[in-house]
Amino acid sequence: MGKRLTGFDYSRPYFYMVTMKRLKEAMALSEIVAPGKCKLNAITRAFVSVIRHFHEACPVIMQIGTFTIMPDHIHLIVKIVDRGNANGGGPAISSAPILRLEAIVEMLMQALEGAYREVTGWREQVFDARWHDWIVLQRGQLEAFTRYIHENPLR
Repeated sequence: MGKRLTGFDYSRPYFYMVTMKRLKEAMALSEIVAPGKCKLNAITRAFVSVIRHFHEACPVIMQIGTFTIMPDHIHLIVKIVDRGNANGGGPAISSAPILRLEAIVEMLMQALEGAYREVTGWREQVFDARWHDWIVLQRGQLEAFTRYIHENPLR
């Protein structure tokens, strides 16, 4: 994990931008075929399915709508749902367990690694355990992170 905010409750209902890196030994997660263009392959398709449906397995998050799968890393924006106050713009989920961002990302990495193994037959670890996150705390950050993710294949 990246540098963490001391004393911050990472189970709070915020948006978080998360970056997970592939280990060098594992095959590329996608293929860049031209600036801004990623070629879909079996790994990418499997990852898209896992990411789009992850909120069903982890009801403490909203559906992940913003993400990009690069050859050696994944960027995505996760929104933890407000557990008890539906006035915050999303549904309350008072019956769901409290999960910190660390547990959510670990569950997602396990689901992605399972999909990777199914497609490739790979049996080793796929992702570096040191992932990074940024909390959306300031006005304009969500838009900036979303733009960064969408433009990442152009870089």
